[in-house]
Amino acid sequence: MSTWNRVAFPQQQIPLFCECVAVQDAGKILLIGGWDPETLQPVKDVYVLEGSGRRWRRGAPMKESRSFFACASVGSTKVYVAGGHDEQKNALRSAEVYDVEKDEWSTIAWMAEGRDECQGLGMGTGVGFCVLSGYATESQGRFRQDGEVYDPMTKSWSRIENAWPFPDTSPRGRTVVDTRGSSRLCCFSTDRELQSQRQWESRDGSRKWNLDVEVTQLPTSGSSVYVGSSGGESVVIIGGRRETKGLLMKTTTEKNAGKWSHVNDIPFGFSTLPFSHASIYV
Repeated sequence: MSTWNRVAFPQQQIPLFCECVAVQDAGKILLIGGWDPETLQPVKDVYVLEGSGRRWRRGAPMKESRSFFACASVGSTKVYVAGGHDEQKNALRSAEVYDVEKDEWSTIAWMAEGRDECQGLGMGTGVGFCVLSGYATESQGRFRQDGEVYDPMTKSWSRIENAWPFPDTSPRGRTVVDTRGSSRLCCFSTDRELQSQRQWESRDGSRKWNLDVEVTQLPTSGSSVYVGSSGGESVVIIGGRRETKGLLMKTTTEKNAGKWSHVNDIPFGFSTLPFSHASIYV
């Protein structure tokens, strides 16, 4: 059954460009940071939706206001955030971690580089946090090819090279991560010139973390596309030439691996392209 339903909204306005992240074991979905809808300034706000989808509550705010930052759940109770930009549009190096059970934020070591519009992902079996690409304040719109990985055991960052091959394109909305076993990053592109290098492995400086990168050609053209995952079972593409209508799926199960299929049209009211997404089994 393919149905679309709204969940309850928080009493306050949802911040623009907030990050949506799910913590499966805790049964919670979080909305973090973004812009105040009236002032258009970055905020520290956190909203938590319980697994039933019926009630939002205010979570403890972040230590620092930020938007367009990297965000990912790591392990069973932690959510990491890093980078983004502040009120003056300066790229941030700072990072912090949220414990969803304790409702507490803690500051962690800063990254080596400021990274705006970066993408966050969990590494390996969910114990490391990778901040992919992004750009510095003075080079807005020119995306880095490297990333940085935070190791909670050593409480330090290490650089991972050659992880994002698209300097003119943000990784946000163009990547899907499968962290079962080794970390596998799927990059989706309309650039046929990159098809000569379809797969490679990236390692960080400590040789502890590795990222298997795979480039996949999108089945549709156009710059307005958004890629998301559905519980690790499939890849969902929204957008293309008819931005408000297309919904395509690439299955990743063995039986139908690599096949694209049209699922259904997006009903009115759900048809704008998303900024952030999360999936959770309830």
